[in-house]
Amino acid sequence: MIAATDNSWVLGLLEDGVKFWGQMLNEIWDLLGVAPENFKGGAIWSVMVNINDGIKYIAYSLLVIFFGAGLIRTCMNFEELKRPEIAVKYFVRYILTKTAVTGVMSLMNAVFSIAQLIVDKIIDISGLKGRQLGGMTVPDAVRQACTDAGFWESVPLWLLSLLGTIVIVVISLIAVMSVYSRFFKIYLYTAIAPIPLSSFAGEPTQGTGLAFVKSYIGVCMEGAVIALAAVIYSYFATSNDLLNLFGTSNASIILGYIVELVFNMLVFLGIVKLSSRLIHEIFGL
Repeated sequence: MIAATDNSWVLGLLEDGVKFWGQMLNEIWDLLGVAPENFKGGAIWSVMVNINDGIKYIAYSLLVIFFGAGLIRTCMNFEELKRPEIAVKYFVRYILTKTAVTGVMSLMNAVFSIAQLIVDKIIDISGLKGRQLGGMTVPDAVRQACTDAGFWESVPLWLLSLLGTIVIVVISLIAVMSVYSRFFKIYLYTAIAPIPLSSFAGEPTQGTGLAFVKSYIGVCMEGAVIALAAVIYSYFATSNDLLNLFGTSNASIILGYIVELVFNMLVFLGIVKLSSRLIHEIFGL
């Protein structure tokens, strides 16, 4: 535990919780600007790229199967194949799908780059570029309340601070895990991308490829929602409107601060957890 600056054991707990949340929030903030190929030194990305290259040969085989199945289903009558427009349509579909499978990494990197550009623009316009969101401190009013509390009053306040700190730590870990999971999803999409894209070769199976593309765009755009949530939280966290919600006594001020801090954290966590659903609702993915 970090020693309280004014020898208050209650304040020490609160400072520990706020500092831990600040570290986790800074971690989230930093992750928003990291590209998959740079995450954790790029080792994971290299493995996913190798897997992607390895299963391309399987995707090429599936491409031929999907193309043949679509051709048979659509053109049951051999006479239709003699029509130039039908032949050109299937030839173009095959070539485009083959090109997409071959250059799948370039396509996926382009989509992520566009989504990352949106995230960077949100951060830049918000005025928070280069700022550490976790530089939060316990308000002076709460510090004073901790200092003024007597010994017997400090006992229940210590229990309250302990409970609040535990809740803060749990919420912080869940929030960071949610942001980390976005990278896991990006890696999963990257590894298996050639297979769902090969389904574009056949008209009956193209829905699989379309669903994959929409889902991948959604995963990339989750970063924009998380960035907006971080920006909103950074301004919410500067207000202390609930300090006197339960009264002006020392216990009431400390309780109001904990309630406000946890409430803002829960709102932030809720947006982060629902980022995928929000993106799908906004863009109709």
